[in-house]
Amino acid sequence: EAQALRMRLADDAAAYEALLARARTLEPADALAEAARAYEARARECDQTSLAVLDRWQDGKCDRPTFLEEYVEARAAHHEARVLAKLAEIKRTRPPLTRESPRPPLPPRTRSYG
Repeated sequence: EAQALRMRLADDAAAYEALLARARTLEPADALAEAARAYEARARECDQTSLAVLDRWQDGKCDRPTFLEEYVEARAAHHEARVLAKLAEIKRTRPPLTRESPRPPLPPRTRSYG
């Protein structure tokens, strides 16, 4: 019975290692870089959408309230994607902060003689 349990444990450990190795191949090597690229692609798509809305407005194919709503929505999505791309890039390139990380020096105090 003990031998059977050891064999089962060894099989489970081997199966776990195989699944872990497979999971490592499925996850991106640099998830933050991939996220930054995806957000940049999204920003370009939103930019194209806003240009298409602008073209429709200039061709007289939509009314002013519709144009404003769609254009503002597309530009907001564009800027949100750009900000998220920049944040992902910053997180990827900057080392994580720890308690032992050096803090920047405080600015010198000034005395005001009133």
